[in-house]
This record gives sequence, structure tokens and C-alpha cells, in this order.
Amino acid sequence: MLSIDTVSKGAPGGSLLAIYAAGTGYVWFPTTKLEHIITVGVVIAFFYLLLLELASDVAIAFIALPVIFTAKREIDEKTGSEHFYFGHEDKKGNLDDYDEKVFRYTTVFYAGVIVALTAPVQGFLHPESELLFISLSTASVAVVLSYLSFTNMKSIIDTSARLYE
Repeated sequence: MLSIDTVSKGAPGGSLLAIYAAGTGYVWFPTTKLEHIITVGVVIAFFYLLLLELASDVAIAFIALPVIFTAKREIDEKTGSEHFYFGHEDKKGNLDDYDEKVFRYTTVFYAGVIVALTAPVQGFLHPESELLFISLSTASVAVVLSYLSFTNMKSIIDTSARLYE
């Protein structure tokens, strides 16, 4: 269920998408009131977070499935027949913290992908030529953010297996 906690966990990716949507609205609809454009950006970010919360397992697995399988195999070797979460009360806090971080990085990753794919298209379609440079720069930054999010997510998943050493 989407809650304030979910919104706060996904805040970096949601904020990135809200700013991008508001900027896009401002560029394409300059005569629209700024309050309306910002409202639409926030609504888009809210629905983005809702969608990622509902499909978080699939969204995370799509990005990092091989890393998850490797970490799970290592954890299973170390824990044996015990459940990795419920069988280890001392690890629950760390695992919950890792889960929140992975969700946060997932929101940034997918927001970066959305921006990286749509910004160049807008730059080519918009009649003002200087917008092309801005949109390509925005797409480049989004690619870097997505890459950094992925590497941080991979690092966190790898670290979760080391908890059981």
C-alpha cells in the first residue's frame, strides 16, 4: 500500500521525475500557469511511485536478478535450512535498511531511464534549436544517475550476503 513512508523512500526518483515533468510542461506549454504545471509534475511522480511500489519485486528483479541470485545462493550456503530473515533476528534491521535503499535506488534508476529516453526526443521535436543541447545534456545526466543507482544497488545486494559471515 502506498503510504508516506513509500513516498519518502522513493523521494529521489519521484523528485527527479516531478522536476522533469514540470520542466517539460513549462517548455511545451509556456502559457499554462506554473502552479498547474507543478501540480501535474507532482501527480505524475506520485503515480510513478505507486506503480513502482506495486511492481517493486518485478522492477528490482528486472534490473538486478543475476546479482540477487548470487547473493541468495551465498546466503543459503551460510544459513543452511534457516530462513535468511526470520531465522536471524539480529540481521532484520540491516536487511530492512538495505531493502529501503534498494527501493530508493530503483526509483532513481527507472526515473533516469525515463528521462534518458524521452529528453532527446523532446529536443529533436521542439522547434527551438537550443533545447536540443539542453535535452541531450539532461539525458546524459540521467544516464549517469541510472548507472550510479545500479552500481549502488548491486553493492547493497552484495553486502547483504556478507551480513551472514
